[in-house]
Amino acid sequence: MQQSNLTNFKSYSQFKTLKQFNSSNEQYFVDIIKDKLLSKSEIIALKALIRHCATVFGVSNARQCKIVSSTHKDGIGISLSTFKRAINKAKKIGMLNVHALSRKNGSQSSNLYVFNPYPQKQKERVNKRKLTYQNNTNNLLNLSNLKDKKRNQPILLAALISDRVPREFANLAKSFFTDGKYIECLWSKVEVAAYRNLFEEDRNIQLQTSLSALKQAVRGKKLGFIKTTFVQYFYGVLEKKFNELAVLEQLRIYNLGK
Repeated sequence: MQQSNLTNFKSYSQFKTLKQFNSSNEQYFVDIIKDKLLSKSEIIALKALIRHCATVFGVSNARQCKIVSSTHKDGIGISLSTFKRAINKAKKIGMLNVHALSRKNGSQSSNLYVFNPYPQKQKERVNKRKLTYQNNTNNLLNLSNLKDKKRNQPILLAALISDRVPREFANLAKSFFTDGKYIECLWSKVEVAAYRNLFEEDRNIQLQTSLSALKQAVRGKKLGFIKTTFVQYFYGVLEKKFNELAVLEQLRIYNLGK
């Protein structure tokens, strides 16, 4: 296959929108983090490649050195070998395919990276696990019934919530939700977003960010901003807040190194 302008590879894209591409990646990352399929630096490498796939959804012919170099701009970067390991692992789990490109004279050029949609069968299994949470979302935030639900709230609800959920987060969440498992689901999204942005060991940042994100998400629900599920909206708010913190931390480290 011969190297060409990226737009000439548009037919290789398997996504109709950028949102669809990002949603597929999110589902893959849930598996990657849950099963520890990639290291932190390999996740950074994969996310760097993903950022180069926004023009043609899920497709990039960027040079490896360019992708690797982009991770060093904020003072934290990866090596070429780390990038290659990340690509090989992503290929093994079916997340992407790689096609070798050549120049007109026949010499090797860069690769063509083509991301695959998250498998439908796996998606169905994930959706079944989330079905209980998603079906209850609208009722949980129905303000007209909220007071009645609080009065009927089981006394042992707090005891039913896993100890891994911080008390402060659980107490705030119980102001809006009556299902202990649903609250645990919300906290699991905090852990995923924190891990993806390298904050999995900073419990204080996780707590403060999650409390702020939950308040913002609930406000969005009350004002009618949410077009998907509450869990998806909450995760989007979390990802944005953790991303902002990650950029600030990278700039801090970069400035210290000057």
